[in-house]
Amino acid sequence: MSWSDGKHQRVDQCLNSFIVGLVVAAEKLKEQRLAREAREREWHAAGERRAEEQRRREAEASRIWALDHALAAWRDARDVRQYVADARAALNRPGEVPPDAPILEWLVWAERYAERIDPLSPEPEVPSDPGPPHPSYGWR
Repeated sequence: MSWSDGKHQRVDQCLNSFIVGLVVAAEKLKEQRLAREAREREWHAAGERRAEEQRRREAEASRIWALDHALAAWRDARDVRQYVADARAALNRPGEVPPDAPILEWLVWAERYAERIDPLSPEPEVPSDPGPPHPSYGWR
């Protein structure tokens, strides 16, 4: 719509139409603004959902990494204990080992080492994250 003086029309005769046009334009602008604001809210909400999902995946990867680390330490402790037990059994064969033999001191050290690395000793705890996951760990 346009409003201007002409041969058959004066601007002052179009004021009513002009005001109605302003109201219509204002309503259209308001609708556009509301639609834009709704899109922005949805975009921000989607970003928050993505960020929360990323935090969840990272926390899950951290827990998996901590569990794998605890399992490896537990297996190592179990293997050391088994090795010490087998070594002691081999030493109990005929031909007595003297009580001050270096191997006996070393086996005591190995038993203490197994205690230090065992995540279940002295009592089980929730494994803590030993650090960032290895790059080869994917999201499970």
